[in-house]
Amino acid sequence: MNYELKNSKAPLVLFIIFFLIIVGTVGYIKLKNNKKPKEEVIEQKESISRTINFEHNGYFYEIKQDDDKFNIIIKKKIDCEDEPCNPTRVDSYAVTDNKQIKDLKSIFNEVFSNSYEKEITINRNSITIDQYTILEEILRDPTAEANLTYKIIGPTDNSGLKTSGYKITKDNNKITITITMGERPTGGYSMEITKVVANADNLNIHVKENEPSPNSTTTQVITTPAISIELNLLPDSITIINEKNGTKYHEIKDEVPVEEKKEETPKENENYTIKDSTNNSSYKQKGYYIDEKTNTITIAAGSKKTGGYKIEITKVDYNNNEAIIYIKEIAPEKTATTIQAITYPIIQIEFKEKLNKITVVDENNKQLPLIK
Repeated sequence: MNYELKNSKAPLVLFIIFFLIIVGTVGYIKLKNNKKPKEEVIEQKESISRTINFEHNGYFYEIKQDDDKFNIIIKKKIDCEDEPCNPTRVDSYAVTDNKQIKDLKSIFNEVFSNSYEKEITINRNSITIDQYTILEEILRDPTAEANLTYKIIGPTDNSGLKTSGYKITKDNNKITITITMGERPTGGYSMEITKVVANADNLNIHVKENEPSPNSTTTQVITTPAISIELNLLPDSITIINEKNGTKYHEIKDEVPVEEKKEETPKENENYTIKDSTNNSSYKQKGYYIDEKTNTITIAAGSKKTGGYKIEITKVDYNNNEAIIYIKEIAPEKTATTIQAITYPIIQIEFKEKLNKITVVDENNKQLPLIK
């Protein structure tokens, strides 16, 4: 009897075990599906925004820091009957010098090290001598700047100034400083002023020179790119710096260099007349040609790959119907814009009488052949 009772409980136990396994499996699957992936936390750098107020030489300086940028607002109290007498803004500027920015960062970090405030007023006694000295160098006196104003004009590509540098011109109460790149072979060149630090004592200008890109289409004419800055007064010293290589521009003076006088061959005298150098494809060989009907000597340079070449007669020795003609070939300047085609430069000299003997000599003292 007992044996049958024992065996009758076995199916129930197995059922309970199987049921628990099913419930556990379903619960595990649901838990796994509902589990959210761990989100990646990106730490964001807190933006710095804080202000120091400082009174110096009768002015209130509000130094504002926004991360790595420092802007200074200068204020001054005006005479007023009512209180509070709020300071009036008289000037403002951004600190651009890297050393000054570094110094200001250091001062701000030290001043704000034990404070949760975003704005603090300091005075001479609340900062160190070193900090006071640094601030004194950075803070400018608005009265030194008040009388100087400037205005940037341009840029232009037609200044007419052929050498690189800067030129000062004065017109009544207006002073203009024109900064130029000098002559350039094509269009597409330009200048821009990137930084100006100006007061009555010093003018410091940073200039950027721009060149045309290799694939750009430009005007094929000589240009003289420049940019100007207009001032109401002339500072004691002027420094203009090329931003690309750090070189300084020199001042272009109005002084005209004294040129050596050279003896020019007269265009016309009692024995001959010299005509202007020109181009003529009828004279393809280098040498000289004689037209006996008109007593005209045509001197040819031969074929040239481009335009811009010409011939100059530098001297003529004439005696007893015999002539020695001295010539010089002149090539175009490297920066000159020329015709990109084959040319045949010539020059002609017409004698009043028929010559018995003709010799043509070039600048290398070499005789040119007679071409028939």
